[in-house]
Amino acid sequence: MKKEYYWTFQIETSRFGGVMGADCDYVTEGNREAWKRFVENKIREVMKPETMDTQEFKECLMYVEEEKRKREEYERREKELRIKHADERQRRCRR
Repeated sequence: MKKEYYWTFQIETSRFGGVMGADCDYVTEGNREAWKRFVENKIREVMKPETMDTQEFKECLMYVEEEKRKREEYERREKELRIKHADERQRRCRR
């Protein structure tokens, strides 16, 4: 079954010192809703199938795939090291 995705955009107050996203010093309570609508409209302009044919999107996709490959390689090496260290500990305990 094909997964379906949707997008949302929110501007939230900073409760955790900016760890949830970039700071927006220029967003105020008075213009927050206007910013939200403006950005949603901009997202709608680019959130369409033909965007995937642009060089900019293809570069982003390439970076995402490379990061995924590196993460998988790191996780594979980390797993191998855990197994190796566990084997070494078992050998030391048997002596």
